[in-house]
Amino acid sequence: MGQKYIVFTEKTSLYLGTYEQWQGKILDIDPIQDVKGLIQNANALNVPEVLLPWSFETLSKQCRLVSAAGGLVFSDNKVLLIKKNAFWDFPKGWIEEGEYPMQTAMREVREECGDLSLTILDPKPFITYHLYPLKKKVVLKKTYWYRMGCDALYSLNPQKKEGITAATFVPHEEVTEVIEHSYPMIRHLWHAFTASDMA
Repeated sequence: MGQKYIVFTEKTSLYLGTYEQWQGKILDIDPIQDVKGLIQNANALNVPEVLLPWSFETLSKQCRLVSAAGGLVFSDNKVLLIKKNAFWDFPKGWIEEGEYPMQTAMREVREECGDLSLTILDPKPFITYHLYPLKKKVVLKKTYWYRMGCDALYSLNPQKKEGITAATFVPHEEVTEVIEHSYPMIRHLWHAFTASDMA
């Protein structure tokens, strides 16, 4: 059985491949159709999850592929969140030439949030895929997420030129509620991290 992929748009989660027990909506669309049409059709269904019976390879061939990295940062049972474009999010950014994902993750957290003393708590990243239009192309972004720790002595300074209006540590037990209306990928990511804590 091949690897299962979930690719996120700003409104829905696209499950790629074949799921025998799938009970929800299926987006039956020709792979040669413009991928922007795919995003529009998926979002228009207004449901949280959609099955797309394509392979990941079929999708990725139609997109501009980029890589990013970010972090879920923990300090004294609190989690670092940023508010960007009116939505709560976790800090992340594109990987620059010559960087390793872990380097990018630590750099981006500091650039977006301020002066923090960070430690990687788990060198194995959690990976997400995000699909979005950019100019005349569609981007498929692969993001490496690292679990990080932060010393209690920090100074938060949100990177306003990137549209970040707030950076704050939220109590662990309140994060699910705070991100309830954020992007599907962010909710999925948080659920995956909390599930791994309980495993």
